[in-house]
Amino acid sequence: MGVKQDQFIATRAAIIEAGKKLLSQRPAKDIMIKDIMSQCGLSPGLFYHYYKSKDDFFLDLITESWDREIDVLKDESIPYASRLRHYFLALAKDYNEMTSGQLRNEIAYKMTDEYLERRDSTLGSYYMFNHLTDYFAEGIRRGIFSSQLPADFVTRMFVYVIHGINLQVALHKHKDSIMGWCEQFCDYLEETVLKPYILSADNPH
Repeated sequence: MGVKQDQFIATRAAIIEAGKKLLSQRPAKDIMIKDIMSQCGLSPGLFYHYYKSKDDFFLDLITESWDREIDVLKDESIPYASRLRHYFLALAKDYNEMTSGQLRNEIAYKMTDEYLERRDSTLGSYYMFNHLTDYFAEGIRRGIFSSQLPADFVTRMFVYVIHGINLQVALHKHKDSIMGWCEQFCDYLEETVLKPYILSADNPH
């Protein structure tokens, strides 16, 4: 990776962190591009080098942890069929560590028309969607999952649970018990949805 690419990634990460800090203080609608860039010491015009719009930025802010935790799906020390549970719990833990202000304001943003339109129109391009599609395809290739597994349905269900507001509302109201709820959701997913299609729990190549 070149120096320019490293700098691009570092600057983009700094902009995301600035957005998180501001989102913990006030709603997305009250955050201006100049506020975000001022927070990380950059000129407002530079924002458009990284994002097409403020809505694109907030969508990236909301989904950035999805890609950060994706290595769980590739961890050979975890039985293949169990990696989805580990990935879900890692994401839930990230949500659980948000400040109450950021969580509250993110929930409010997820109820806007702008967010819902972007979510529905770009679902197939999300990192999570693509990574989960690859995960199931590789699992079928390895003989972990049956080729009859409704992978697209499971992927969409998983993405909508993580992407929806219900999980975050539960996190906001029941932080002390939410990880137990997430474990129960994983139990349901494995026992009801995946179990009929699991051929092996091991990691054959």
